[in-house]
Amino acid sequence: MHKNYNRKHYKFRKFLQEYLKLGVPVYSTDELEEHEIEYDFFITGSDQVWNYEINGNDSAYFLNFVQDKSKKNHMLLVLV
Repeated sequence: MHKNYNRKHYKFRKFLQEYLKLGVPVYSTDELEEHEIEYDFFITGSDQVWNYEINGNDSAYFLNFVQDKSKKNHMLLVLV
């Protein structure tokens, strides 16, 4: 099982590096608003985003800071 996990983790990291340019970590809604203009697209996902007990009902997970609606994409990502 450990071998399969390592293989999946490696492939996922390789995909991220090859196809996605990730931004810098931010820690507040104010920081998110400051960086909005720098990016073409925002994606939020995971079953945890929809779980209010985990995210503390933080509206940033729903991309409320993005003014240009065409930059938003909400998706459910399930890693198998």
